[in-house]
Amino acid sequence: MKIEPLDRKGNTIKFRLSDSSPAFANAIRRLLFEIPTMAIDEIIVIENSTLLYDEILAHRLGLIPLTTPDGIYNLQEECVCSGHGCSQCETSLTLEKEGVELSAIETLYSRDLQPEDPDVKPVLDNVPILRFTQGQKVIVQAIARLGKAIKHSKFQSAISSYKYEPIIKIDEKKSEFCESLVEVCPPKILKFENNSLKVTESRICTLCMQCVELSPEPGAVEVTTTGKDFLFTLTSFGQIPPEKLLLKALELLKDKSQEMATKIQELSIES
Repeated sequence: MKIEPLDRKGNTIKFRLSDSSPAFANAIRRLLFEIPTMAIDEIIVIENSTLLYDEILAHRLGLIPLTTPDGIYNLQEECVCSGHGCSQCETSLTLEKEGVELSAIETLYSRDLQPEDPDVKPVLDNVPILRFTQGQKVIVQAIARLGKAIKHSKFQSAISSYKYEPIIKIDEKKSEFCESLVEVCPPKILKFENNSLKVTESRICTLCMQCVELSPEPGAVEVTTTGKDFLFTLTSFGQIPPEKLLLKALELLKDKSQEMATKIQELSIES
C-alpha cells in the first residue's frame, strides 16, 4: 500500500491510495469520525431576550467548529475528574451582547464568542448566530468539550470521499468519428484534436461510462479501473489540519488492527 499526495487547496487535500482494497479505503474514511474534536456541548443561558429560543441558540452554537489543540484536553470519560468537568476536559466561551442602535437590526457572529482558552476558538469568525435589535440582550456561557462524531455530528472534523482511479484508453483510429463525445462527457475531460479524441485529465473522470455507452464507434473508448487504486478527497472543517487528520486516522487503524490481532491470538491460545 502507498499514499501519494496529489493536491492541497485550503482545508482540502487530495491523495492517491494505491495497491489497497475498498475495505481499507472505507476504513480510513470511517475512522475520521473517531478523531476527537472540541465543540460546544452545553450552554448556560443567563439572559436571552431575543426572539431566538434557548434551544435553537444552543443548537447553533454547538455546530460552530472550534479549533482543537493537540493533546491538551481529555475526553470526559477518560478524564481524572470522571466526567464531572475540569480544566483538563472542558473550557468555556462567553457570549454577551446587547442591541444599542435605535431601529437597527444587528447580527451576532461567531467572533463575538470570547474564549477562556485562546487555543479553543471559532474556526471562522463570520458565522451568524442570531439577529437582535435595541433593548434585546443575550448573555451565555458555553462549555466546550472534546468528543467524537460517532456520538454527535457537532464533533465531526471532516468529510471524505474516494473513488476508483479511472484508466481511460482511446483507440485513435476509431476515435476520429467520435467528436460528439466531447459534449457528452459530464466533467468535460475529452477534447478532439488532430482528428483524434484526447483525454485532458483522467483523474476527474466520474466513471459515468457515458463516453463508452454513447460512442458512435464501439470500442473507441475504454474506461476501466485496477480495483485496487483509489483517489481520495479529504476536507477538514478547520478544527484540525487535513494532513494531521489523515495521520490520526491511520494511527487509529493501526491501533485497532493490533488490538484485533491480540484478541485473535488470545482466542487461539484458549482453544
